[in-house]
Amino acid sequence: MTNTPKFSSFGMPIFYRATHYGLGFVAAFYSPIVPVFVGYQLFQLSINRRFFVLSMELRKPNTLMHTGVKLSEFIIGVAIANQFNKFLLK
Repeated sequence: MTNTPKFSSFGMPIFYRATHYGLGFVAAFYSPIVPVFVGYQLFQLSINRRFFVLSMELRKPNTLMHTGVKLSEFIIGVAIANQFNKFLLK
């Protein structure tokens, strides 16, 4: 296990949550990120593992709820980018 501080719900450090939001934001402008992110999350779910880049480790388990949270964060990032884009185009 890692000793990375957990500053967020669902036991995920803020770094990972920010990454999901950030990738979603960028995906609003560069759509090839969408299938890569979704595919990667579904792959992690299918093998019941989660990869943590900060500690360079694979952990068990991975749940549908956890995957849903990550996908929701991504979608929120896309929505924020879309609203940001609408505001700039006014």
